[in-house]
Amino acid sequence: MNYSIGSYKGIRGREGPGFDITLLDSNGKKVARVADYGDGSICLSWEFLGKDNTGRLADARAIEAYAKTLDLKYVIGPDGHTDAMVNRLVHLHLTKKDITKHMKKGAVLFDKAAKKYAISGLSGPAHYADLQAKYPNMVLLNTMDLDAAAELVSEETE
Repeated sequence: MNYSIGSYKGIRGREGPGFDITLLDSNGKKVARVADYGDGSICLSWEFLGKDNTGRLADARAIEAYAKTLDLKYVIGPDGHTDAMVNRLVHLHLTKKDITKHMKKGAVLFDKAAKKYAISGLSGPAHYADLQAKYPNMVLLNTMDLDAAAELVSEETE
């Protein structure tokens, strides 16, 4: 089972930024609503959306089992895998949004060493070969699948 974000809303909390998301399973079914209210707490607020207690408990256990199979950074405590998984999904979601925004301006190159973007005013496949030849140490994100590009960038910037 794989999980993804169905809807995302940014929240400005007392202690900083937060979020409110809907978590979807691999079939596109809404399984939970998860929030970080930006209040300084290290725990996320979970609301499972199953029709009854049995369904909600099964969803919670499935998410926890899946999260424990992932290689996650920043797992706090024995039950922190699910929160770390959601934080990773949110990070990927925001990275995709950022890359997409930059791609509207032109070709997006990512420098892994400096961990930053460079945006060329040139866009379109006709210019991609020239850009890759001119900047051999940078990765041209426009030629990658958006999920793969987000994984690469978030892996380097997390």
